[in-house]
Amino acid sequence: MGTEIYNTLDEHEFFGEFFPNKEKYSARFSGKICYSPEKGLCLKYIIVDTDIPSKCEYLHGVLDNGNICTLIGPFDFTLSGKRLGKVSTKFALMNFRS
Repeated sequence: MGTEIYNTLDEHEFFGEFFPNKEKYSARFSGKICYSPEKGLCLKYIIVDTDIPSKCEYLHGVLDNGNICTLIGPFDFTLSGKRLGKVSTKFALMNFRS
């Protein structure tokens, strides 16, 4: 398995599935990690699964390029936007830049 090197002056996007607990992969949601030099690192997500905890410290992910990642929080999903309809969802765009 090779190590990929990403230029921090370029933009990058990765789709993936994210889960707060390595032992409970069934509680997961989809998202997109975006990086740009101007905006830093962001996670855009949508949660349908009700088994996702309201808060967690880490998110583990499997990305569309086959790599795994860990995002360090804290994450508070109670601050997510909500859509009510046939399916209730939570959504947000989290920015990791301070």
